[in-house]
Amino acid sequence: MDKKEHGQSVFIDCGGRHCTLFWESPHTFEEIPSKDILTLQDRLSAGDSIVGEKCHFGDPMRGLSKAQYFEEEELIEWYQDCKKKEIELLFFSSTMTEKARRIFGLPKSDRNDLMAISRYIKKFTNYHLMKPRMDLTTPPVVEEGWEVKDELNTMLNVARLFDYENPDDKASQFLKEALPEIAQRVKSNTKDVFGLAEKKDGSMKVTGLKFPQLYTVWSTLMNFDGTPRLREPTGRPAGWKHVKQHYLGSSPHHGNGGVARSNLNWHGMKNYISRRQGNKVLNKKGNKVVKKIEDFTDHDWQTFAIHRKEYRDAVRDMFQVMRKMVVGI
Repeated sequence: MDKKEHGQSVFIDCGGRHCTLFWESPHTFEEIPSKDILTLQDRLSAGDSIVGEKCHFGDPMRGLSKAQYFEEEELIEWYQDCKKKEIELLFFSSTMTEKARRIFGLPKSDRNDLMAISRYIKKFTNYHLMKPRMDLTTPPVVEEGWEVKDELNTMLNVARLFDYENPDDKASQFLKEALPEIAQRVKSNTKDVFGLAEKKDGSMKVTGLKFPQLYTVWSTLMNFDGTPRLREPTGRPAGWKHVKQHYLGSSPHHGNGGVARSNLNWHGMKNYISRRQGNKVLNKKGNKVVKKIEDFTDHDWQTFAIHRKEYRDAVRDMFQVMRKMVVGI
């Protein structure tokens, strides 16, 4: 069967015993029993695509989660059959669906979820849709990341509770002492992102509310008691690629990102981008607040991507400088 130059796309969502389909062309909806999703490819032609949320179709039934509907063997067989029939199976991040609805002003419903996903990947063409994994067992490196993420959640919450002044928090003490050297080593934009500034007496200060972001990066390299955070398989601090993927959940398909991701992305990146865009607006009470994404203009989205990259580059730079200090370089 010859692959078509431009195949059609069908978007799928499951809600228990039934699944909702959204056919982009023609613009129609359909409901089918959930089990029939696994043979949907038989209704399509080579070059067509099926798009659904990863939480429903990229992970097998595990534990008490109600988001998954299919056993591992069923999914693997489905993936293989789609590949054999040249049907492209792609997954959208479930954590992004609400954002997509807000951008396009759509209230929550199964049908609106599917329309929002369809519109989102058309508007943001650089968005990465995930392909299915043919092995759904959890790799040891992922389980290792989950354990460290739990440790980071506890460490960051305790540090914040004591406003980073707990005498047992050696990591915070060491970080404060290291700030002058860090400021000398990082790039100028990194200093701006993390609010590093020099006082009149030559000592360092952290402007604004950015110490939690500095401490978050530091916590991926140092334990609460001031000892280096070492990976068991290597006996060394983790590298940036590992930290980014397994500790900070920087992929759109990250699942639960934890406190570290929240500190850096929700609090740090959001406020940095807002400051760089100058896009704060007045709310109903007359207070300045960050513009909601549903009110973004095309220009806002263009500059958003630029400033997001600036922020992410600064986090990487900060991590790399800190890591060299921890390993004694």
